[in-house]
Amino acid sequence: LDIVVANLDGVAMQIRNPEPILADPERIKSEIMDNRSLMEQLKHKESILRSVKENAHEILVQAKANDTGAAEIGIKIKELDALWEELMEGVTTRENVLEDTLAKAEHFWYELKFHQKAINELRLRIEGIQPALGEPTTIEQQQNILLLIKSETLDMKPEVMDKLHTAGRDLCNMVAEEEKAHIEQQMNEIEGNWIMVTGMCERKESDLLDAMEKAMEFHHLLTKLINWIEETEAEVFKLYSGTGSSSSDVRNELAALSDLRSLLDEKALEKEQLNQLCASLCVGSTAQQSASIRTSNNDLSTRWNRLYSLLNERQQKMEKALLEMGQFSQAYEQLLMWIEKKQHILDDINSRPVSLKEAEVEVCKHKVIQNEILIHEASLDTLNTAAKRIIAADPNSATSTQPMIDKLNSNWHMLVDKLEDVWVQVLDDARKVAENLGIEVDRWSMWLQDKDADLSHIKPTGGLPETAQAQLDDFFVLKAEIEQNRPSLEAHLETATKYLSDGDRDSWIAQRGAQLNKKWVQVQDKIGDREQKLRIALTEAEQLHSSMAEMNDWLNSAESYLGCLEHISRIPDTVEKQMNEHTKFQAEVAHYRELMSGLNSKGTKLQYYCEKKDAIPIKNLLVSAKHRFDKVASRCADRMKQLDLALQEARYYFESHAQVIDSITSSLKWIDDQYAQTACGDRLRTDLAKHRKFQHELMERQAVYETIYKRGKTLSEHAPREEQAEIDLMNGLLKERWTQLVNATLQKQRSIEDALLTCGQFDEALSSLREWLEKSLPILQNIETISVYGDLETVSKLLDKHKELMDQIYAHRDTLNSVKEHAQQMLGKETDDSLNDLKEKVEKVNEDWVLLQELAKKREEQLKIAYDTARNFSDEIHDFLDFLPKIEARYESVIQTHFQNQTEGENEILEQMDEVAQLLKEMDDKRILMQSIKKTGEDIHSKCHPSAEQPMKYWLKVLQNRWDEVMNAIDNRRDDLEMQLRELRAREKMIAELLKYIEEKSTELRMINGRSLPQEIDALNRFIEDHEQFEKNLREKQGMVDEATRSQRKLFAVEEKVKKKGVKTLQRHEHPIQHPKSDQLSSRWKKLWIDSMDYGRHLREMKDYLEEVKRLESFSFEQWRERYLEWTDSGKARISDLFRRIDKSGTGRVPRASFIDGIIASKFPTTRLEMEKVADEFDKGDGMIDSKEFMAKLRSEFSKKLSTKQKTDNEKITEEVVRQTERCNCINRYKIQKVSDGHYRVCPLFISIFTSNRQF
Repeated sequence: LDIVVANLDGVAMQIRNPEPILADPERIKSEIMDNRSLMEQLKHKESILRSVKENAHEILVQAKANDTGAAEIGIKIKELDALWEELMEGVTTRENVLEDTLAKAEHFWYELKFHQKAINELRLRIEGIQPALGEPTTIEQQQNILLLIKSETLDMKPEVMDKLHTAGRDLCNMVAEEEKAHIEQQMNEIEGNWIMVTGMCERKESDLLDAMEKAMEFHHLLTKLINWIEETEAEVFKLYSGTGSSSSDVRNELAALSDLRSLLDEKALEKEQLNQLCASLCVGSTAQQSASIRTSNNDLSTRWNRLYSLLNERQQKMEKALLEMGQFSQAYEQLLMWIEKKQHILDDINSRPVSLKEAEVEVCKHKVIQNEILIHEASLDTLNTAAKRIIAADPNSATSTQPMIDKLNSNWHMLVDKLEDVWVQVLDDARKVAENLGIEVDRWSMWLQDKDADLSHIKPTGGLPETAQAQLDDFFVLKAEIEQNRPSLEAHLETATKYLSDGDRDSWIAQRGAQLNKKWVQVQDKIGDREQKLRIALTEAEQLHSSMAEMNDWLNSAESYLGCLEHISRIPDTVEKQMNEHTKFQAEVAHYRELMSGLNSKGTKLQYYCEKKDAIPIKNLLVSAKHRFDKVASRCADRMKQLDLALQEARYYFESHAQVIDSITSSLKWIDDQYAQTACGDRLRTDLAKHRKFQHELMERQAVYETIYKRGKTLSEHAPREEQAEIDLMNGLLKERWTQLVNATLQKQRSIEDALLTCGQFDEALSSLREWLEKSLPILQNIETISVYGDLETVSKLLDKHKELMDQIYAHRDTLNSVKEHAQQMLGKETDDSLNDLKEKVEKVNEDWVLLQELAKKREEQLKIAYDTARNFSDEIHDFLDFLPKIEARYESVIQTHFQNQTEGENEILEQMDEVAQLLKEMDDKRILMQSIKKTGEDIHSKCHPSAEQPMKYWLKVLQNRWDEVMNAIDNRRDDLEMQLRELRAREKMIAELLKYIEEKSTELRMINGRSLPQEIDALNRFIEDHEQFEKNLREKQGMVDEATRSQRKLFAVEEKVKKKGVKTLQRHEHPIQHPKSDQLSSRWKKLWIDSMDYGRHLREMKDYLEEVKRLESFSFEQWRERYLEWTDSGKARISDLFRRIDKSGTGRVPRASFIDGIIASKFPTTRLEMEKVADEFDKGDGMIDSKEFMAKLRSEFSKKLSTKQKTDNEKITEEVVRQTERCNCINRYKIQKVSDGHYRVCPLFISIFTSNRQF
């Protein structure tokens, strides 16, 4: 019963404390299979349980009514039935729970996967909508598609999220606490993804709306200008159709042309606005969209330029016609009035624009006047020519004509000078302001982009306090840098806001400024969010760390408390005190169990969000703490169970002891009070009958006494040493009082029998004596053939029982003598035949008495011999078993000494072999003693008492097992040492050969390395081939080196094997055995390889250098520039970015080394030697590189990197003009002005204006 209950208790602990249910369906299925396997195990044990219960029921049926052993069996049967019912119910419930959890888990993960798929599809659909810039119809279709997606999202989200949350809550109710964090994390990710999709919809909707507004504005303005230019072209064609036969007609047409030109100049502002809208739409658009937008704008620009050309040609034609008609003065006055009018317009130009919009308006006015000046230049030339012709025809007219021409030319030059002054004062300043503003915008945009990237690159937060603190410190460094630049950035934003008026909000620089301001706000928001997140992470990490430290401190104290617990008492009062103290500790364990659960939940949740390198230590700490806590809780529960069991045993013994003592005391008192001295035969016979009845009851109580006495001995064996004396004293008192009661009973029986004889009741006395003999004699006769040999405890019990029998014999001896004496008196007085029957009875009693004495004496002699034999056997086997631990201690000392040695050589192994040989010699010396003890035990076992058979088997098994255990350990150690010695010698030989080989190769390598490297590639290749062969030879020896250094690890593995086979489990040594020669071999082999690899690296570097030098012999900067421009893909922007990163001083000049390092660091495929050649192109001897010169030289031929196509005649002419112009080395070079396609003329006066305007 105890074995079955113990086995079922183990299963019950597994069922009562099941493994936490995980959220993974596959793990749940595994747990279901484990539970079903447990169910199968219980079904196999059901037959054993049924058999045990049947045997127990049979014992209970045959047991007596007041048998305490039977009562205890009955209680255990009830406990077993209740435990079995609990097990079956627990396994069934567990399976139902697991099945239910599996269904919920599969449902949750299905819903989660469905949601993820739906979100990904929506995200892809939203990302697929790219605003069709400049195409309102397509944008409207995209808006309709986006509205459909948005409505689907709004309709789908509540329903699907409710399903997911319901499935998640159902699953969370079933799984462990640590799994809930994982489930919540998955649901939070889905919720975040939905929010992301909603945000994408809103952003995409805003982008489409913005694109629609810009597209509508562009197309509306484009349509308006196209309609206007069509009307204007119609008017110009009408003018062309007129002939202008009179001077008034010519003047009227010139006035109409002037009106058309003024109107065209006014419309130029709208045309410039259209160009800006076109540029804004092309930013961020695809190549196809950009081409479509630019085509429409280019067509309008072409018509616009053609209209200008038509007006110019018509005006020049009319002016020539007017001069041909002799209307010189009218042409003169008209041109003079035009000059004065333009001077007034130039005077009205604001020389200090306060905003970018104003600057653009003034620039547009300047461009209009500039174009008109260029157009009227021909008119001025015509008037000068006409004046010369008039003076030549009529010299007298020079007095009136020449002053007019001088005034006209003077006013013309004044107009041109004023135009240049306005350009210098207004436009140059505006250009500088705009350039500075643009540069600042670019600089701050790049800086904010870098900081935003730093803030956006969010890696998981730290799970450990030191990691979280390090992340927070790094963030504070970044924040300090941002705060340091805050005043400058905000000052720039304020300046840009003041500079840009309300009308400038649609300009490119205004958009860049708005983006910059928006990016700055985003960076500030990210700083706040990041700081809050890092502070929360640090707080959580510190809380977890402090909680873990508190839990570890408590676990240390709890383990110390459990490790220092005093032995469980077997005194009821003391056990109750121990239980009260342990109950307090149990309450503490329950309190910390809740803390551990919360800690586990926090730690598990933190693992999913923190860095992976921190998640592993956190998991290890949690697993370690949980394992330690479970161990403490298990030990606590075991301690309480042991205390409860000890209290039950102690109470049962003490209460039973008190009851038996009280019963004995009352029985003794009853014996003293019950029988009075009387001579009445009837009364004596009645007393004798009562006494026999009392003796019968006493025999029944004998089993109770033996049970209590046996429990007392068991209790004493398990009690602390200081309590054993008290329990032994109580047990001795019990035995003494019981013996006193038995002796008193026998004495009282003898007294009654003597009184019967005295009173003449001879027959009753004889009958009583005969009954006792008939009862005792068969017992001796039955056990006469049973051997009395056995172990000491069994023989002692048999001897005690025989002493009780001898006491009874001594007690009945006087009664027998009295009966024999009385019978002789009766036979001497009477000689009739009536006494023959009495004579036969007396003779029978005498014969039985003699036989009883003989059997008792023989039994006593046998018991004395058996006792001496058992005592000798017990002393010998205990002494021998005490000797074996001493051998083990010496053996362990040898092992520990071996592990403590960091190095081990042949002498150490030989010393150990000598010590092991000494141990084997001592064991061999003891072998005869062991065999003798074993033979004695086997002899005793062959003829032992049935109750001593199992104890003798046990002692013989212990003797043999302990002997074999120690001998095997020593033999294995000897074999292992012999193997170590062989391997050590073989390894030393191998190491010596390898060291010699390494010395030879090292010498060879030093000689090779001492030679200078050749400067020819062919010779260097031979060196490389020789070195490759050298390393190949080294690799061939690598296996031998590995084997030589790996053998010591084999030795250590042998030690582990020895420890596993050893007597006790030794602690694993932390440091492997190191052999000095092995270390020397390893270090020298490593050094040889390092030297060889260094030499090989030098060879390869020299080869690369020679190949690079050979390649750079034909170095061409043009080829390098083409490669670099192809790599940059965007020309100036990437190059300027590079120099802004290198140029720390902001002067535009960087050191030569920094320039080279910057290009190499940019991942451009080049070499340092090649970059030295490139730097030579720009280094003027001062070691500095000018960024403007570098970028200018790259841009000068930038068009060469574009895909070549067949050039037109006009393009060829343009390229030739540019080439010839660049060949001019004069300080003030002639400037070439393009009149029309394929037509150019020298214009030294205005080319600076054109250049500045183009740069602006």
